[in-house]
Parts: sequence; structure tokens; C-alpha cells
Amino acid sequence: MFIRLHFLFFVFLLPLGCEKQPAKVNKQSPQKVRIAKVIEINLGGKLEFPGVIRAKNQSRLSFATGGRLISQDLGLGDHVKKGDLIARLDANGFSIGVQAAGAAYRARKEQRDQLARDLQRSKKLLKQGALTRVNFEKIESALNQAESGLQASKQALRESKRKRGETRLLAPFDGVVTSLYAEAGEVISPGHPVLRLVGEDIKEVRIEVSQSMASQISIEDKVSMYTNEGVQVDAKVNAVLASVTNERGLHPIVLDLPKNSKIAEGSDVTIRIHTSPQKQTLAPLGAVVDPSGQSPFVWKVSEGKVRKVPVKLGELFEGKVSLRGIEVGADIVVAGQGRLLENDEVSQE
Repeated sequence: MFIRLHFLFFVFLLPLGCEKQPAKVNKQSPQKVRIAKVIEINLGGKLEFPGVIRAKNQSRLSFATGGRLISQDLGLGDHVKKGDLIARLDANGFSIGVQAAGAAYRARKEQRDQLARDLQRSKKLLKQGALTRVNFEKIESALNQAESGLQASKQALRESKRKRGETRLLAPFDGVVTSLYAEAGEVISPGHPVLRLVGEDIKEVRIEVSQSMASQISIEDKVSMYTNEGVQVDAKVNAVLASVTNERGLHPIVLDLPKNSKIAEGSDVTIRIHTSPQKQTLAPLGAVVDPSGQSPFVWKVSEGKVRKVPVKLGELFEGKVSLRGIEVGADIVVAGQGRLLENDEVSQE
């Protein structure tokens, strides 16, 4: 009996002695990374760009209508004034059209005037009872139709004169002839260029810059231009276009030279724009993950843990990049990002 109780007591205690102890979890040590701070600097002073001088006014002149070119006596280098006759087309066919339209207009006008006199007499006869209302309204309706026909013929006459006028090509501005595309005697089609006219009084340079550079340039900025021969001329910023006009995402800047500047059109120049200092937020380029992708970001370190922060990239400055979306003074990871996940613990190497 004693032996049975002792055995049962042993069996009862056996599970208590065999309970599993909690497994020890090894805490993962912080990942070693390199950390740098986001800084702020003042940028500005001088920006340099290449450019080419071009005339502000320049055009390939052409006729809006086609025909035989009967007059074009200008040569390369000839100067013209605004409104000067440059070239003429054979206008005989158009002159005949003007004559026919004029005859039609005069006939319509005579008809309208006669009906107007008839209506005035009809009003008296209607009052005297010598004319019925039906006949009076017929005369009134005929006059309205004649008036509409007169206006249509007047418009046709105006249009035929306009077409005849298009056989004369006039200079739209003062300038010099730089190219010839047609000679007297040729039959040309509408829009075919006759010559290229370049204005001499106002010249400009157009450049294209990134958004961050465009934000540094204003209308008041001073501009100096230098030719390959060392000639310097001061210019001014005429326009800084906020809208992007090309697929590369660049913004056009228009620079005006002084009136009657002696630098020839087509000259290569170096442009120096003196800008006002502006604050820029910078970080090492290596801190940006996926810089050329759709969603670049940096790993921000706070209280020993990392958090993904989306950023927008600007210009490069000696190994650093301008950022938007991260505050100045923030700690960011610049090396070792490849193995990081959100809220991972990190420490400086």
C-alpha cells in the first residue's frame, strides 16, 4: 500500500518537473549606418550659361495667296523700312475680280434704292386706300431682300479687294534681308517664303534652365554677356516664364540686349547672371534612395529609429542635392540604406 502511494506521488510530481522554460529571445542589435545632417546654405551670386544672339524681330515673309512673282528687286544685305514694298504678284486676275464685284455691288445698290423709293410711295397709297396691305407687304419684303443682297455684295467686294491687296508684300518692321527664297518670274504657292527679314534694332538671347535655377532669376537681375572675342555688353532679364515649354521640363528665360547693340546676330556668347542669394536645403546625394525614380525618399533618423520621408530633388551642388520635403537639421542615413525597413533601430558607424 505504501509503495503504491509513493509511486502515485512520484507520477504526480513528474509533469511539474518537466515543464518547458520560456525560450530566450535574442534582441537584434541596431544596424550600423552612416548618418549626416540636412544643411541650409545661401546660393546665388553668379550663374553662367552659353547662348546665341538672335534678332527679336525676324520673319520669313510670304504671300497668303499664290501666283506669279513679277517684282522682287531686293538683294542680300539690303535694308528696308516698315511698310516698304518688298515684292508683288501678278494681280490681273484679282483686279478683274474686284471690277466684277464692284459692278455687282452697284447693281444691288441701285435695286435697293429703287425699292426704297417705291416703299415710300406705297405708304402714301396705303393711307389713301389706293393700295392693299398685301401688296404693300410684298414691296416691303422685296426691299428687305434687296438690303440683304446689298450687304452680301458689299462683303464680296471687300473680300476681292483684300485678295488683290495680298499680291503686295510689305515689310512688317525695319530690317535687313538675310536670305532669298524666290526670284521674279517664279510661280509660287501660298505660304512659300520669298525672303527672310531680320530686325536690327533689338536683339535677344533665349536660354532654358531648370526650375530651381529659374527660381533664382528675377527681372531685376544684372546680366553681362561676353563674345568669343572678349566684347562685353550689359543686358537685362526681360522675362522668366513660369510654364514649362518643352518635354525636358526646362523654363525659358529671355534676355534683351540694349537697342542697336553692335553684337551681330548669330554670335555665340557667355551669359553671366548676377542673382540675389537664396536659401537652399542640401543633403548628400548618396542619402537619396531611388533618385531617378518616381518616388525618391530619404531615411530620417529619430530617437534611434528610421522613418521613410518622401522628397523632391532640385539641383546638384558639388556632391550635394537640393531637397524639398525634409527639414534643416534632420539626421538622415547616407550609407547602409539597402537593408533598412521602417522603424528599424540604427546606430552610427
